[in-house]
Amino acid sequence: MRSKQLKTSSFGRSGAYWLRGAMLWALLTLAWWAITEGEATGLIWGVPLGLLLAIWVQRQAVLSQLQWRFLPGLVIFYLMEAFQGGVDVAIRAFEMRPRTDAYLMDYELQLSAPWARDVWIGLIGLMPGTLAVGVAGDRIRVHVLDRDMAVFHALQRLEWHLQRLAGERG
Repeated sequence: MRSKQLKTSSFGRSGAYWLRGAMLWALLTLAWWAITEGEATGLIWGVPLGLLLAIWVQRQAVLSQLQWRFLPGLVIFYLMEAFQGGVDVAIRAFEMRPRTDAYLMDYELQLSAPWARDVWIGLIGLMPGTLAVGVAGDRIRVHVLDRDMAVFHALQRLEWHLQRLAGERG
């Protein structure tokens, strides 16, 4: 009886692994198909590319280490920041004399997971008014559009959300 329980639980974990991999592959293939604007030829490249990427991600075991319950908070925070920043930058762009006082800010990154660091750098590049222009160890040089923008605290909050997602902070 005990050997049946071990086989069942082992199969359950394996089944979850394959199901997660299949879902990831489908999501990546769908994303590639959307990027190629629904072209049938996009699937020719998207299916094998999605499969290779799904296999690579599964072997990295990053997905199983994520604290998924914190993902909605990160997404909501990021969308709100991107919207507010986008409105601010749009208003500045349509002014007769755009208000800009650009500067470079050094930010000391506390994230330890390499993937989380890369995501942080990528996300601040998508937030209006900021861009990572240099990386040296834990120090990130950030270009900021204007000194009046409240960027430092937004960068800290983004890092905090990613730390929670990565399981570095509860």
